[in-house]
Amino acid sequence: MAKIVEIMEEVRFTTRPDATVGEVIRELANGRIGWIPIVNDEMHLLGYITDGDIVRHIAHRKPRYFDYGELIAIEVDEDTLEDKCKGLLEVPIREVAGKKKIYANVDQEIDDVADIMKKEHIRQIAVLDAGRVVGVVKERDIVRHILTMLLPHEKIDDGNNNEDDE
Repeated sequence: MAKIVEIMEEVRFTTRPDATVGEVIRELANGRIGWIPIVNDEMHLLGYITDGDIVRHIAHRKPRYFDYGELIAIEVDEDTLEDKCKGLLEVPIREVAGKKKIYANVDQEIDDVADIMKKEHIRQIAVLDAGRVVGVVKERDIVRHILTMLLPHEKIDDGNNNEDDE
């Protein structure tokens, strides 16, 4: 069986736990990526920060109801998008990042990693070797691997064709 290490890409972007949302947004935009692993100095995975985490941080929250017996309190989110974005660039990512730490190990089989990704509803996953982040696998990497197995004599476009348009 094929191992995930055979199809993983080297991880290009990581961030540290004391980074700000502004630093992460720049990396997300410049790298045209949707998430960045949060690592310590030894490259151990601490979590992820995603574009979705940032959107959820600034999104309108549903009204919350508190029932205190005869008194009912309603908390309404009245802040505008502009208000929520003020100071966002200086917010520490630990206040915004999700808490899940999902990963694959280099010796895991590709179908096992695909199962994890399906179960956790994620499109990419960090790959660890001896507890250190060494790579990333995206859904498209798994699909490309499957197509290569099914169509071994066809060239599979990896979507990274950088030829200039004329």
